[in-house]
Amino acid sequence: MSEPSFQVALAPYLVAVGDGARLRVYRSLAVSAEAPAYKPVADYIEENGMVLVSSETGRHDGMFGRTEQSHYATPEARMLWLATTEEENKA
Repeated sequence: MSEPSFQVALAPYLVAVGDGARLRVYRSLAVSAEAPAYKPVADYIEENGMVLVSSETGRHDGMFGRTEQSHYATPEARMLWLATTEEENKA
């Protein structure tokens, strides 16, 4: 990821970092995707035309239990990531 152009840090509940092409989001499941605190993240995803690339839930005691880690990208960046991953899997 290049230099971040977007950052949200509402520790310990929500952290998001993006560069216009990609976005990483770590959030406590105590923060819903409809919560006011998540709105800047949702707006950034929409404004940049991003799609979900991957998402997984887990446990992180520093974020009050269950968490979700999601990666978003523009369709172009997603295709590049998939092509790179496919090449690495062939090697």
